[in-house]
Amino acid sequence: MNPGFEGGMATSLSAGIRSVQDIANGVLIMLADQPLITVAHLWSLVGTWSGNHHAICASAFAETAGPPVIFPRRYFPELAKLEGDRGAKAVLDLYRDEVITIQFDDAAVDIDRPDDLVGIQTTGSIKGL
Repeated sequence: MNPGFEGGMATSLSAGIRSVQDIANGVLIMLADQPLITVAHLWSLVGTWSGNHHAICASAFAETAGPPVIFPRRYFPELAKLEGDRGAKAVLDLYRDEVITIQFDDAAVDIDRPDDLVGIQTTGSIKGL
């Protein structure tokens, strides 16, 4: 649980990292507002990361790298230090030379407004993407 959830997204990341830091070799960070992420893509990330345990394995979309993303244990301290309403993008950017990406254009689709959800329910994608 994250008793400090009102402090922003970074507090949830930090709480999650603290809860697994002694037992996990890596963490898969996903966002709840990316409904088009597939199990096949997640397995692709895991498979790539399994052969590269020291690399960050991220999704590539819209000319960027982002979630879903797997961070190895060695990045846990950096992730735990994040503050405010920021995700792990700062850590991805800081260590961009250590990131392996898997192309997955549907990761660019996220739900920010009720209209976005309606668009996905009727067409399977957000209008304009």
